[in-house]
Amino acid sequence: QQAGLKAGSAHTTGINLMVKYDGKIQTEDVVSGYYLCLAGGFHPKALGSHSTNIWHIEAVANYYQPLWSGAVAALDLYADMWSWNTPWLFWAKVGGENRMRGYYYGRYTDRKMATAQLELRQRIYGPIGCVVWGGVGSVFSSHKLFDVDRLLPNYGVGVRFAAGGRTSLRIDYGFGRHSNGLVINVNEAF
Repeated sequence: QQAGLKAGSAHTTGINLMVKYDGKIQTEDVVSGYYLCLAGGFHPKALGSHSTNIWHIEAVANYYQPLWSGAVAALDLYADMWSWNTPWLFWAKVGGENRMRGYYYGRYTDRKMATAQLELRQRIYGPIGCVVWGGVGSVFSSHKLFDVDRLLPNYGVGVRFAAGGRTSLRIDYGFGRHSNGLVINVNEAF
């Protein structure tokens, strides 16, 4: 048991606030601009199965830059931070369909996570496109314990099939440290 959790169950209710600015210029895909989002939450112990109050902050900064005909560079910076007394079930998790795609969701977990990825998107012919990306990320229990030597690498390739409008099918194959993974999803990762 961690932080007073009952074995096999956990729940929380909180008050959340989100501020975001979406300055992306879109046609069928994002072609330029930026997106900023900052979200924070407070989860009182009286409204959950945890024994103390917990807080959560999530920050996203994305930038999109056209390069040449049909090509866009996309940068994603992300942070997910939970208070020191947060039950482990709620901690930040590496992996999944959007960030750190070379790892399965939850491969690494801790109270805090930071990731950065750069993606090159190229339209090839008609509705078909491709993507290559690279990035790094890490989970850590405290800002003081963040260690550059423990950064996890992440890179991969993908194919896009536009289905009309702003919707596309994506197939990505990502690689990480002693890990890899296939992602099939709708729309871009970010």
